[in-house]
Amino acid sequence: MEEKKEIKEKAKSGSASVDKFSGYIAAFLAGALIAGGLCWYTMDYSKRDVRSVGEDFVVTKECREILEKNAGISDNNAVNSALEAYVSSIAVDRYTAYFPEDALGDTIKYVNGSGTAKCSGFQVGVSDDGNILLTEVTEGMPAYTQGLRAGDEITAIDGNSVSEAGVENIANKMLGKDETRVTFTVLRGGETFDISFIRASEMTSSVKYTEMGDVAYIRISGFDQIAKGQLNQVLDNAEGKKKYIFDVRGNGGGETEAGIYMAAEFCGHAKCVLNDFNEEEEVIEQDFELEASERKAVVLINEMTASSAEIFTAVLKSNADAKLVGVNTYGKGIYQREAVLSNGGRLHYTAGSFTVEGWDNWDGTGIAPDVEVPMDSSLIGSDNDVQLKKAIALLD
Repeated sequence: MEEKKEIKEKAKSGSASVDKFSGYIAAFLAGALIAGGLCWYTMDYSKRDVRSVGEDFVVTKECREILEKNAGISDNNAVNSALEAYVSSIAVDRYTAYFPEDALGDTIKYVNGSGTAKCSGFQVGVSDDGNILLTEVTEGMPAYTQGLRAGDEITAIDGNSVSEAGVENIANKMLGKDETRVTFTVLRGGETFDISFIRASEMTSSVKYTEMGDVAYIRISGFDQIAKGQLNQVLDNAEGKKKYIFDVRGNGGGETEAGIYMAAEFCGHAKCVLNDFNEEEEVIEQDFELEASERKAVVLINEMTASSAEIFTAVLKSNADAKLVGVNTYGKGIYQREAVLSNGGRLHYTAGSFTVEGWDNWDGTGIAPDVEVPMDSSLIGSDNDVQLKKAIALLD
């Protein structure tokens, strides 16, 4: 026991030394980053004396040394903090940001947002021992009825150790098609046992169709490659209908190309021009051969209808003579791209603005409804959904 204690003390001491050394390295890198940014700013814009850059670096180092000696400093990654602050300070809009590499966080988010997790009724995190921790298990849902409980640790999946593989490398093996089987090795109260778990899963649908008498009501919650196929299927199911309501209230957008494609699926034609800030231009255009029809359409919009959802709205207004009902949209007429950096981090930045079917760019102003119907968004889908009622009335 004494020997083990001594080993732990040495390990702790060594770890402290490494942490301290890492702190100095982080401080140096953070200072260098700030100094580099200041140099760039100095040479290209301010034309200040270059000596002041060195002075700024010295002040940064002084602040760290004073805090470290007299008040203590946090364990935050100084380089990432400096990068986040630097990008935020030079960005011209709120959408531009630096994101440090976080493979573990991305994996947890992916698992928790999956159809398997939602339909099976569980959410996950990471335990202190590097295992998968079940943070939530919903009573009555498949995960619960098959014996899993909140607080359980999954130490292995199909015999593969979670801690050895790393949660970020193995957690996705929890997911799979509906009614497929996977073996979880579970640690609970000091005891370990296996559960042969049958997954419950379904593809999350971004496009939902409801027949309301002679009206085809289509709610679209997002625009992506899967939603394109889903809308195509819905329109096939609604074939013969003459009245359509497309509900994009609360739809924050998604992929620009998907928004154009999905609008063209109904209208026959859609076009969007991307104007990069680097003066390059890209045209996204889609055509479908549709039989002539006398279909009427209404698009429901609100203050959270944004980006690709606004593109979809504008196309239907221009090419299908759709009536817009609700309140003014969010007003996002710019688009973002992402660059992967050498340290594994990501720079999410605004790359340009777009125009749709001859419309003026609506960034910051939004798209106004033809018929304004104010309503609290919490009432969407309820018996008091006056915006939906107005849309149905306009189609009569």
